[in-house]
Amino acid sequence: SIGPDNKLVHRVFNGTEEDNWTKGGRFYGGWWLQIPKELRKDIYINDQPTVEVDYKALHPNLLLETPERDPYHLDHLILPEIITEPDRQRSLVKSLILMAINATSAEKAFKAFRRDQKTKTVEKTLDNDQLRLVLNAFTDKHPALKKQLNTGIALELMNTDSTIAALVINNFTEQQIPVLCIHDSFIIQRDKEHQLK
Repeated sequence: SIGPDNKLVHRVFNGTEEDNWTKGGRFYGGWWLQIPKELRKDIYINDQPTVEVDYKALHPNLLLETPERDPYHLDHLILPEIITEPDRQRSLVKSLILMAINATSAEKAFKAFRRDQKTKTVEKTLDNDQLRLVLNAFTDKHPALKKQLNTGIALELMNTDSTIAALVINNFTEQQIPVLCIHDSFIIQRDKEHQLK
């Protein structure tokens, strides 16, 4: 349902009582979270057009000492006989790294990566050795992440990004400016974009 009966959000925390609210905490529930990205560009707030500001590669950048505009870009093709285009490799790297941030072992990340790929794609057929080459190329470029991947750190990172989201929401609420969060991106009136950034 899109409308005022489905406009409230709630935070979902994960983990056990001992985790003491340090895992998860992302906002869920609003109708804008349940529609495709292509439709979100048509949202108006107070009869004003909006913009969605997306903070790309947020989780890897939270783990890096010096954030990068595109940490998923590798300097050369890792599997040139299979993946021949840099953009396709970037997409593969991004998907694999997001799985490795969530997983508790490389094998689990590889399995989740394959499960997430479309049927009849080359990516779905990559074996563990090939995926390990890609993962190693990424950690060679970003050695600080080597010990953090495949540790299940994602829920802690979600807690960090949800805390950031809560700060953004509270800041604009105090100014009586509506802002809609979609985990690590925000929808706001176009004339408020600079203020959000």
